[in-house]
Amino acid sequence: MFEIMNKQSAHMVAQIRAKQLATKYSQNKVQAIIIEYCEQHPDISDAEIASVVTHNLQTYENISGSINNYLKDQNLHDIGFPIKYNKTSLQLNMAKQWAEQQGEELISQIKNGVFYHELTNTIDHDKLPILQSSSDQEYWGNENPSVSSALLLSIAASCTKEKKIMPGAATSFPFLNLGYELPDALVPTSYPFASKNGMILVGDYQYGAHRYFKEQLLFGPEDCSTAVGKATYLTTEQIQSINTINMQAAYNDPANEYHYKAITFLSGDVKDEQLKLIQPGDIYLVKGHTAIIVTQPDNKSNITTLQFTRDIDTPVDKRLGGGLYDYNLCNKVKEIKTGIYILRPDLEPLHESCSLSQLLKQIDLKYITLFPENPIDIPGDCRIFLENDETSVIGDITAASLSVEF
Repeated sequence: MFEIMNKQSAHMVAQIRAKQLATKYSQNKVQAIIIEYCEQHPDISDAEIASVVTHNLQTYENISGSINNYLKDQNLHDIGFPIKYNKTSLQLNMAKQWAEQQGEELISQIKNGVFYHELTNTIDHDKLPILQSSSDQEYWGNENPSVSSALLLSIAASCTKEKKIMPGAATSFPFLNLGYELPDALVPTSYPFASKNGMILVGDYQYGAHRYFKEQLLFGPEDCSTAVGKATYLTTEQIQSINTINMQAAYNDPANEYHYKAITFLSGDVKDEQLKLIQPGDIYLVKGHTAIIVTQPDNKSNITTLQFTRDIDTPVDKRLGGGLYDYNLCNKVKEIKTGIYILRPDLEPLHESCSLSQLLKQIDLKYITLFPENPIDIPGDCRIFLENDETSVIGDITAASLSVEF
C-alpha cells in the first residue's frame, strides 16, 4: 500500500473516510429506530411491515419519476445541478427490487444489520473503499451504501411517518432559488425524499455537490472537482467556481487563481520522460473528471488515485462515492482522445510521511472524539480530522492512537 506524503492526499483520505464513517453511523441510527418501532409494535409482524415497505417503495419510485419528469423543463438556476441530476428514482428502483426478492425476510435482515445485497456496513480499519468493487461481495465503493440508505429511509418513513436525518448518507438540498417551490400535487407529505422546497439526495457523491451554498457541510456530498478543490486547500469561493473546465484553463495559465502548476499533457504516444514527471499528490484531469494521484506511475504506466465519482446507471460494475481507483495512463490516453492533464498544487509536503493504515486510524480516532454519539450536519472542512490539539496537519501517530474499535 502507498505512503501518504502530502497534504492533498491526506485531505482526500480524510474526506473519503469521514463520509464513510458518517454514513455507517447514520445508517445504524435509522436501523435502531426501525428496531425500536418493531419492539413497540409487537402486534405488527415483520412480514406485514415488509409488505407495506415494498408497496411504498413502488409509490416512492413513481413519485420520484414524476418529480424528475417535471424538473426536466425547469430552469437549472432555480433547482441546481444536484437536484437536476439526482439518482433517487434509480436508487429507489434498486431498493424496491431487493425488497421484493427478500419478501418476508426483509425486516429481520435489516434488524440484524444486513442491508442491500445481504452485506453489512462494516468498515475495514486499514483500507479505503475501492471504487467499482463487486456489489455482491463488497459493501463500499459501489451502489450498496446509497441503496441501503434509501431503503432504510423508506422503511423508517413507512413505520414512523417521519423523515429522518442521515448526515453523510443523505443530504437535504434546498432549491438553488430559495423562492422556488414544487407544486403541492407532486410531493405528498408522506414522501420522504422531497418537499415543496427541496430534495433529500442519497449518497456521498452528488453532481455539483454542496458548492453553491454558503455553508459547506462537513459530511455533505462531493463531486470530483469539489473534492480535489478542498484537498488542495482552495477557498470557499474558489470551491464554488472550480470545475474541470476551469481546471483545464488553469493548466494553460501560469497565473491561475488556484496556483496549480502545469506538469505534463498526455496524448498519443506517452513518453517515459513524461511519466517520470508525475508525482504523488499531482492532479489527474480529463474532460469531465478529476482526481488526486497517490502513486508514481509504474513501468507499465499504472497509477492509483483518490477520487469521488458516480456511475450507477450501468447494469454491472457500478461505482459511487469516494475511494481508490486505478488507471493505466497509456490505455486511458487511447480511450480519451482529449488527453490527460497533470497539474500540481502549490502545497508544502507533510513534515513526515505515514502509511495509509496509520492515517486512517488517526482519522477514526478523531472522528470518535468529535462525534461520540452520531454525526451532525454542521458546516466544516474535513481537515479537522487531520489536526491535533495544536492544529498541525496529521500530528503525532502513537500506538495509543491506533486502538480505535468500530
